[in-house]
Amino acid sequence: GWMLAVATSKREDLATRIADATGIGRYFTAVAGADLTEENAGKSWVIGRALSLLKEQGVDAADAIMVGDRLHDIAGATDQGLRSVFVTWGYGPIAEGRDAAAIAHTPSQLAGFLAELAA
Repeated sequence: GWMLAVATSKREDLATRIADATGIGRYFTAVAGADLTEENAGKSWVIGRALSLLKEQGVDAADAIMVGDRLHDIAGATDQGLRSVFVTWGYGPIAEGRDAAAIAHTPSQLAGFLAELAA
């Protein structure tokens, strides 16, 4: 029952092509990324774009939760008024997750945190 979106600082057109080429694009309601000039590539802007794309699809994202592996993901979520979960299997050191609502060390732990935060 989760609606998923990608919020990447990579160019949106490239992120969409990658998602589609790998076959995972069908799992995401929206793919948001930097604009073609890459001037709007900050994580807060990209998360805001993802929220706008979800709204265009009729999704109420008021209770959205950002899952990320870098400090920029957590800070961008905070800037947009979202809660966040930091995952340790990505690129950022665990200290970058200090401001997240939760820190997940495994995918199953992430699922548990998301269920708790959504309740």
